[in-house]
Amino acid sequence: MDIEALFSGERRIYSRVNLDLQCLIYADNVEMNGEIVNVSETGIGIVVQIDDVKHPINVDDTIMVTGVNDEEVAQFEAKVIRTVDEDGHLLIGARIVNQRQVEDFINNEKVKAYINLIRKASV
Repeated sequence: MDIEALFSGERRIYSRVNLDLQCLIYADNVEMNGEIVNVSETGIGIVVQIDDVKHPINVDDTIMVTGVNDEEVAQFEAKVIRTVDEDGHLLIGARIVNQRQVEDFINNEKVKAYINLIRKASV
C-alpha cells in the first residue's frame, strides 16, 4: 500500500513526518494493533489491517493511541477526521485533542531518535 499516495493532494498547514511506529489504538476500550505512519503538529496518520479492526472506527469518534516500540513511548487522545478502507487496511486520519500531547510525543527521546534515523535513511 502506498501511504504517501493516499495522502497526496491534501492541503496541509503543518508538515508531516513519516514514521513506521507500532501503536495500540483504543476505541471504546477495545484494543487494536496499528502503525503510526505519520505525525504533524496537530494530527496523526494510522494504518490498521482490516483483520485487526475489532471495533468500528468512524469519523468524529475519539480514540486513544499509544505509540510503542520496546516500551510505551506516549499516549494521547485523538478525534478521527477521516477513514479510508484501502487494500485490506484502514487508514485513520485524526486530530490530536491536546496539542501538548503531540509535542510530548514528538519530543520523546525515543521518537526523536527514530525520526532522525528515518530522515537520514531517506537522504
